[in-house]
Amino acid sequence: MRLIPKASEYEEEIRVLKCPQQDIVVKASVDGFREYFLDRLRTLRRIMLGRGDMYDVRSIAEAKREGEHVKIVGLVYDKRVLGKSAIVLTLEDETGMVDVVVTNASRAFVKAMDVLNDSCIGIEGRMKNGTLYAEDIIFPDIKAPPRPHDVPDLSVVLISDLHVGSKMFFEKSFRHFIKWLKGEVDVARDLVDTVKYIIIAGDLVDGVGIYPGQDKELLLSSLYKQYEALSAFLSEIPDHIEIIVIPGNHDATVHAVPYVPIFREYAEPLYEMPNVHVFGDPLFIELHGVKFLISHGRSLDDIISALPGASFSQEGIIKSMRHLLKVRHLAPIYGGKTPIIPLDKDFLVIDEAPHVFHMGHVHVYGVGSYKGILLVNTGTWQGQTAYQRTMGIEPTPGVVAVVRLSDMRTSVLNFHNPA
Repeated sequence: MRLIPKASEYEEEIRVLKCPQQDIVVKASVDGFREYFLDRLRTLRRIMLGRGDMYDVRSIAEAKREGEHVKIVGLVYDKRVLGKSAIVLTLEDETGMVDVVVTNASRAFVKAMDVLNDSCIGIEGRMKNGTLYAEDIIFPDIKAPPRPHDVPDLSVVLISDLHVGSKMFFEKSFRHFIKWLKGEVDVARDLVDTVKYIIIAGDLVDGVGIYPGQDKELLLSSLYKQYEALSAFLSEIPDHIEIIVIPGNHDATVHAVPYVPIFREYAEPLYEMPNVHVFGDPLFIELHGVKFLISHGRSLDDIISALPGASFSQEGIIKSMRHLLKVRHLAPIYGGKTPIIPLDKDFLVIDEAPHVFHMGHVHVYGVGSYKGILLVNTGTWQGQTAYQRTMGIEPTPGVVAVVRLSDMRTSVLNFHNPA
């Protein structure tokens, strides 16, 4: 019998590839937003030009002059659905705008249904009298990178949306989960011995003043007290387990994406814990060579309301996450429910492919895949709120995903309503 957990024999290997910091420069002006969207366009166009079938892309101005058969790349300024007969997309780039007509006779029509405003897409078609008639739509798209070699047989636990401080926080379930991590629960004992990392994808606490009437649903009405309680829970986790956290929209951070790390002023106990690593959102890291893209998932509200077939079900959420990878952007829609900070660089572009894509926010557990990339949305540790009842959202609390780094095998454990 092993007396020392296997994971404790390994040193941490956390390599940060991308993370917004406290010193990001906000440019809240017309020019600032223009720079932000230009960076989005240029970065995604550069990705698309790397494809073998997109080498002959023209600017919109060049396409209008040349006519005939052309390819362009632009941001979607507008989308109009003309019944079942056609969809009209207005695309723009640095040189101008053009209307793109997608008829129901085109192979691009089904793809056009999934096009969302402000996304970057490519169009192949024929120009006639200043209008482009689409023959195909090309998304930036993505596929999993090659797997690293010689990855140790360690595991990563994925969770999110604790909402400590809420009257509906399932403390008993969370304590049961901690007991499992300590080897005190006779469930999946071999698996717990391999756990080296825990990733928490935002909404660690319930926050204060997040929505009208929240004060009636709070057990702890102080942000300081909420983070103190959170830190007390996390301090019970074995020291050899590294805890990686990012903020969500309920945490003490700027309330627009990208989120900077949780403000130390409110969460000093969290920062003092030697095995806790506090990052911003989005976070792109490597753990022993395995790449994780982690984002709280605030934009899922917008995607679910705009993307055909998306919903707050497990299947609908995974469909939404697949779409984000297809368009290679974590919050493509501007002006919806997701406030976006205008920066000179768009941190929300998915410019490098991960092995694992982890989100939360919607409080519904789901797991799936897209072109070799593991997708996980990690549910919640909070009961159904009044707002969720109005939306028809049924939370899936206490569900934990355990991902084995060596082969991406995912085990699902449920710690809710322990005996």
